[in-house]
Amino acid sequence: MRIAIFSFVTLMLAGFPLTDSWRIDSQDEWLRAAGDVTDVKIENGQVYLQEESVVLILQSEEFSRKEKVASVTFRQSPVWDNWQPTDGKIVPDNLVDAPVFVPVSMGNYWLLGRLKGADIYLDTVTVTGTENLMMAAVTAKGTTVLRNAAREPEVVALADTLIKMGADIEGAGTSIITIHGVSSLTPAETVIIPDRIETGTFMMAAILTRGNITLLGCEPDHLGATINKLRLTGADIETAADTIQVSARGDIHSVDVKTQPYPGFPTDMQAQFMVLMSIADGTSMISETIFENRFIHVSELIRMGADIKVDGNVAIVKGMPNLSAAPVMATDLRASASLILAGLVAEGTTEINRVYHLDRGYEAIVKKFACLGADIKRIK
Repeated sequence: MRIAIFSFVTLMLAGFPLTDSWRIDSQDEWLRAAGDVTDVKIENGQVYLQEESVVLILQSEEFSRKEKVASVTFRQSPVWDNWQPTDGKIVPDNLVDAPVFVPVSMGNYWLLGRLKGADIYLDTVTVTGTENLMMAAVTAKGTTVLRNAAREPEVVALADTLIKMGADIEGAGTSIITIHGVSSLTPAETVIIPDRIETGTFMMAAILTRGNITLLGCEPDHLGATINKLRLTGADIETAADTIQVSARGDIHSVDVKTQPYPGFPTDMQAQFMVLMSIADGTSMISETIFENRFIHVSELIRMGADIKVDGNVAIVKGMPNLSAAPVMATDLRASASLILAGLVAEGTTEINRVYHLDRGYEAIVKKFACLGADIKRIK
């Protein structure tokens, strides 16, 4: 996933360097600039674009500015409403210098006009929002300041890669990120950081099965909150520079947890931790503060014998002696992983449907668990 993101950065930001002038005088020139845009014609110095039933007319002077044309993709998601304007633009209005957004396909727009630096406060800490604004600002005119920015390691890794490409970024990993716009970026090589959520998933598997796992090539510093909570369950966890060893022998203790933005306990570990608490020796309270409707996996765990009651964004989990196998359905990426963990300790054979969600966030997870001794196979 990160490789795809970094490749997109190279294409979007380095692929359209600034030029002394950008003027489009013919339909062929527009098509070369816009790629697969359809229903385009130029008449009397005007550009006409047809997008379904909407015709957008642009004056030719829009193309003679000494600015670039960049490709922009936006998403319609309730989760992003706190930072993304409702008109679908991927950046706030004050970050754009005389912008024109041209629809070219479902969810894709062409932005004509160079971005300009701005001071932006994010009402909600958002990883993707921080990353998108940071990418947009690296070639903007002037300086951009992002306040209340996400501090996740993935944000830092993206900033490091952009810096290798020639970006001028300060403060990544803190709540205030400053980006000084540069004229263009150049290709660069980068090393993808270890996936802290995958690491945490295998750590919980070791505790659930009372096993002993050594995880290599990981980044313990990225998992501070997770390691702290898992140690409270009674697990023995040893860390080195890029290694984590996890072992568990006795009872699993109940521990309360509240998801929070980094460096707090990650929401992407909540479902897996709930499985752990479902066989702990007491009652725990799990509070989800990041996303709504993040307890969809609860009904599937209850089918396997878990005692879980949900009240709003809080789940009360009463530990049971064991879980029982049942046919269950994965509803999202992390729910898929949590059901695998539940199946590892359930009595009988568990069948999990819709496991294609796993492919978005775990590489060869079935093979890795099988190598650790799990009786697991992917049917289709």
